[in-house]
Amino acid sequence: MRLKPDLPDGLNNLGTALHHAGRLEEAARTLTRASVRDPRDPGAVINLASVLKDLGRFGEAEQRFEAALRLAPGHPQALYNRSLLLLLLGRFEAAWPGWEKRFRAGAVPDRGLAKPRWRGEALAGRTLLIHAEQGLGDTIQFCRYPFPSDGPVLFEVPSRLARLLASRRAAPGGTTILRGGDALPVFDLECPLMSLPAIHGTTEATIPHAIPYLSAEPVAVTRWRTRLGEHGFRVGIAWQGNPARREDTGRSIGLRHYLPLAAVPGVRLISLQTGTGTEQLTPGMPIEVPDDDFDSGPDGFIDTAAAMLGLDLVITSDTAVAHLAGALGRPVWVALRVVPDWRFMLERTDSPWYPTMRLFRQTVRDAWGPVFGAMREALAALVDATHG
Repeated sequence: MRLKPDLPDGLNNLGTALHHAGRLEEAARTLTRASVRDPRDPGAVINLASVLKDLGRFGEAEQRFEAALRLAPGHPQALYNRSLLLLLLGRFEAAWPGWEKRFRAGAVPDRGLAKPRWRGEALAGRTLLIHAEQGLGDTIQFCRYPFPSDGPVLFEVPSRLARLLASRRAAPGGTTILRGGDALPVFDLECPLMSLPAIHGTTEATIPHAIPYLSAEPVAVTRWRTRLGEHGFRVGIAWQGNPARREDTGRSIGLRHYLPLAAVPGVRLISLQTGTGTEQLTPGMPIEVPDDDFDSGPDGFIDTAAAMLGLDLVITSDTAVAHLAGALGRPVWVALRVVPDWRFMLERTDSPWYPTMRLFRQTVRDAWGPVFGAMREALAALVDATHG
């Protein structure tokens, strides 16, 4: 850009890089320049709209998406990215058609399964493959939807989740759990898991609310109740998601922010973190750490789910742990960035997806101190009310 400061493609790419780096104001300025230099290019307008969404300038973002669609009607990236804004704003019905463009938009890889897409019609004995997509938390959240019962259903899930999801409440007798990566048996129709909300025409009022819809293994629950004991107010914590996903930027939280919670009289902080993030645990921290066998096998969340049933509360960042606690019907508090993932919507302190969830939100980008200050006050009040 120093060689040619007004090159539209260069400005567009630089703005996208700044967006990915979290430098949102610079990204917005750069992408505005790109769209001015080439007003016929919908790509720069779409990228600018996405940055404006992340800046919380939702009205402007929607106007830019509409402008991009006037330039290129039916543009899959414009429709999909606009759907994320509409979902965040709670306008579910208007969002689902664009949400279904996520494969054409390149947001999710297309499996190329070469079978007809199931769109909610009767199976009439045909075999349906429902396959998980995106993250572990996504799979846990959307497996709540009922599967058809008029034909065999194959449910392909990430290998680590197969054992956990075998407890799925909504599974009819004809559902077979498959581990991702294994050879697929013969099937007639296919459906990505995260298309189920669109197929069902989900609104906030019609989100499936049969909670819990997952359960922990009884033997493991007994083992973890013994390990945890019954003394104190037991709070499980998790702070780190998958750093390999760009969406994790701004969602994971440094463990240091959780430490003031340990100062609440009677509170025991118990780590539920596995893998990345555990390196932040240091000797002397007021956090209890399970033994190395905690969820150490090939099956994920078996110990985590069991431990949650022996806890009084779970406090976490926006990770799969939040979805698991919600799916189990456990009390869970989630710390959210200013503009969160769409499923947490805006302003509200509750979640229409999980009745036992309470949301604590940033009011200033990257400022976690006030969030955990509010959590500490709420935790002290809860402990007093429970054990007072």
